[in-house]
Amino acid sequence: MKTPKFPGPLCNPHIVCQHAWEAWHATDMRGTVIECGVAEGHTSAALNFTLRKAGAKVVQLAADTFCGFPYTPEETKKFKAGDLAPANGAELVAELRRLEIYVLRGKVEETLPGIHDRVRFSFVFLDLDIERPTHFCWDFFKDKILPGGRIGFHDYREEPGHSLHGIERVVKAGPAKDKRFREVHRTPKGRDAKFIFFERV
Repeated sequence: MKTPKFPGPLCNPHIVCQHAWEAWHATDMRGTVIECGVAEGHTSAALNFTLRKAGAKVVQLAADTFCGFPYTPEETKKFKAGDLAPANGAELVAELRRLEIYVLRGKVEETLPGIHDRVRFSFVFLDLDIERPTHFCWDFFKDKILPGGRIGFHDYREEPGHSLHGIERVVKAGPAKDKRFREVHRTPKGRDAKFIFFERV
């Protein structure tokens, strides 16, 4: 089946939506969509709009503390607890629920294990900013992504001025070595937004 043309500009966060759109069709319009690390909710809302505009009846999840970083400065090396919190976490949660997005509120290490073992994913996007929760999410999702489904990472490339995350280590040790996945997109050098996406073959 040929994937219909993606209905949006190819920019951030729409580049994320493009991959979700392609993964959704590649998995025969099955599987759950999730973003881990929601921040102000722009990407989750864009994913919701894109898929529902296409008439997709998709189950969508959004996982975040909705109150900023839950980790100590020693764990994050730069961020402190509470950094990057949304302007109003309660309002954001209410808006996501209005969009019929299921909210998983808390640390991903504590909320994701509550997802039923039979749930499979067409698209996973990780924007958790630091290594530890990103590594946890890769381990959690790697066996749950459908063939044709995709997993994306934000902030994957460590360059001068952009070297605080450790996401690159997760990518190199995880999907880049896992023969079940192939790289399908990498942001060109010099771009502010650092994305990399892998497809489950």
